[in-house]
Amino acid sequence: MRPTGRKTPMLEHLDGAPSWTKSKSFTQLKPVLTFVVEILVATAVLGIVGLAAVAISLAVHWLEAIKIDGLIVSTLSALEYAVLACDAILYILFVGKSTVKTARELLWEL
Repeated sequence: MRPTGRKTPMLEHLDGAPSWTKSKSFTQLKPVLTFVVEILVATAVLGIVGLAAVAISLAVHWLEAIKIDGLIVSTLSALEYAVLACDAILYILFVGKSTVKTARELLWEL
């Protein structure tokens, strides 16, 4: 069978993105979907780092229970609060940056 020069419908989009990503409705939703994914990932990271702060807190309480030196316990307590504060500040900054970026992309499409 000789090639006719036409692509078959099944092979039509092998050279790039799927056809549904080229539709107008997807291009309008892409910034919103990107924002949602970024926020979900950032929230997961916030939770993981928050678990580290909880682990430090548990270690502090355990060390207090076995009467370890106060300087070590105080240092670990300060570290716990520093980790939690940095995590929260970075999360807020990231959400703010992502919000501004998404708003600009949505306004640019208008």
